[in-house]
Amino acid sequence: MTCNPNPFYEVAFVKIQLTKEQPVSTKVFDFRGRMVLMITEKVYPAGDHSIQVNMKNFPDGTYFFWIKTPGTMSSGKMIKWSGNQTQK
Repeated sequence: MTCNPNPFYEVAFVKIQLTKEQPVSTKVFDFRGRMVLMITEKVYPAGDHSIQVNMKNFPDGTYFFWIKTPGTMSSGKMIKWSGNQTQK
């Protein structure tokens, strides 16, 4: 499981690999542990998947993504940073 790009400007992609078809729940939490975004909660087939995380309307900062499947739970850090880019 990876998050690319990281840091990101508006959109990041969480990449997962599944060995069999199974339900996947993906959420994003802020640094205080509050859930700020439910990304997906559905069944994915076996294989490689890239789950889009659109954080366009969220402030810059550190976030944590959480991925749960039956029997496993994984998490990772993602950093939203607008840098010197101009907002449209």
